[in-house]
Amino acid sequence: MLKVLIVDDEFLARAGLRSIIDWTAHGYEIVAEAENGQQALQHARTYRPDIIISDVRMPVMNGIELLESVTLGKLNSQFIMLSSYDDFALVRDASKRVRKTTC
Repeated sequence: MLKVLIVDDEFLARAGLRSIIDWTAHGYEIVAEAENGQQALQHARTYRPDIIISDVRMPVMNGIELLESVTLGKLNSQFIMLSSYDDFALVRDASKRVRKTTC
């Protein structure tokens, strides 16, 4: 089973992701959920998820900062970033920052 961590500051978004897919049937296990990047980073260190599904904009620590922290910590998680904002510049910035972190 691949381990998944779901991160979003909106409870309904987390609940929706959890319920819309039959995770177990597809070989995934949701190991934890978090409402901000700081909580997610703690969970990532504990559970070592294969995949982190994260909102981009959240309080405390946003998804981009979480991605950088996980990358710097060499946790080897793959990311799926979600956003309800129509802001391509935000995604472009995230991509540039991560490339700098991994080089």
